[in-house]
Amino acid sequence: MGLNYANYLQEAHRTLKGGGSLLIAETISRWIDKKQELLDVIASSGFTVVKEQTSDHFLYINATKPLISLN
Repeated sequence: MGLNYANYLQEAHRTLKGGGSLLIAETISRWIDKKQELLDVIASSGFTVVKEQTSDHFLYINATKPLISLN
Protein backbone atom coordinates (compact mmCIF):
# COMPACT_ATOMS: atom_id res chain seq x y z
CA MET A 1 0.00 0.00 0.00
CA GLY A 2 1.07 3.54 -0.53
CA LEU A 3 1.55 6.17 2.12
CA ASN A 4 -2.12 7.12 1.83
CA TYR A 5 -3.23 3.67 2.98
CA ALA A 6 -6.33 5.09 4.69
CA ASN A 7 -7.61 6.13 1.25
CA TYR A 8 -6.86 2.65 -0.15
CA LEU A 9 -8.84 1.06 2.67
CA GLN A 10 -11.80 3.44 2.24
CA GLU A 11 -11.92 2.65 -1.48
CA ALA A 12 -11.68 -1.08 -0.79
CA HIS A 13 -14.60 -0.79 1.62
CA ARG A 14 -16.64 1.21 -0.89
CA THR A 15 -16.14 -1.29 -3.73
CA LEU A 16 -16.24 -4.59 -1.83
CA LYS A 17 -19.56 -6.41 -1.43
CA GLY A 18 -20.86 -7.13 2.05
CA GLY A 19 -19.32 -10.33 3.36
CA GLY A 20 -16.29 -9.84 1.10
CA SER A 21 -12.71 -10.40 2.25
CA LEU A 22 -9.82 -7.97 2.39
CA LEU A 23 -6.42 -9.67 2.36
CA ILE A 24 -3.31 -7.64 3.09
CA ALA A 25 0.31 -8.77 2.92
CA GLU A 26 2.91 -6.13 3.76
CA THR A 27 6.56 -6.23 4.72
CA ILE A 28 6.83 -6.33 8.50
CA SER A 29 9.67 -3.80 8.54
CA ARG A 30 7.26 -1.06 7.44
CA TRP A 31 4.73 -1.76 10.19
CA ILE A 32 6.85 -2.98 13.10
CA ASP A 33 6.29 0.21 15.10
CA LYS A 34 2.80 1.09 13.86
CA LYS A 35 0.97 -2.20 13.34
CA GLN A 36 -1.76 -1.17 15.79
CA GLU A 37 -2.27 2.07 13.86
CA LEU A 38 -2.88 0.05 10.68
CA LEU A 39 -5.31 -2.27 12.48
CA ASP A 40 -7.17 0.75 13.87
CA VAL A 41 -7.47 2.34 10.41
CA ILE A 42 -8.75 -0.96 8.99
CA ALA A 43 -11.41 -1.10 11.70
CA SER A 44 -12.36 2.57 11.33
CA SER A 45 -12.78 2.00 7.59
CA GLY A 46 -15.60 -0.43 8.38
CA PHE A 47 -13.81 -3.77 8.25
CA THR A 48 -13.67 -6.46 10.91
CA VAL A 49 -10.20 -7.93 11.39
CA VAL A 50 -10.56 -11.70 11.38
CA LYS A 51 -6.93 -12.74 11.62
CA GLU A 52 -3.58 -11.02 11.89
CA GLN A 53 -0.34 -12.93 11.58
CA THR A 54 3.34 -12.07 11.28
CA SER A 55 6.25 -14.02 9.89
CA ASP A 56 9.92 -13.13 9.71
CA HIS A 57 9.34 -10.80 6.78
CA PHE A 58 5.61 -10.18 6.36
CA LEU A 59 2.48 -8.99 8.13
CA TYR A 60 -0.69 -10.74 6.97
CA ILE A 61 -4.15 -9.37 7.74
CA ASN A 62 -7.47 -10.94 6.86
CA ALA A 63 -10.49 -8.69 7.33
CA THR A 64 -14.09 -8.78 6.17
CA LYS A 65 -16.72 -6.24 5.26
CA PRO A 66 -19.83 -7.00 7.33
CA LEU A 67 -23.08 -7.95 5.65
CA ILE A 68 -25.69 -5.21 5.78
CA SER A 69 -28.83 -6.19 7.65
CA LEU A 70 -32.12 -4.93 6.19
CA ASN A 71 -34.14 -5.62 9.38
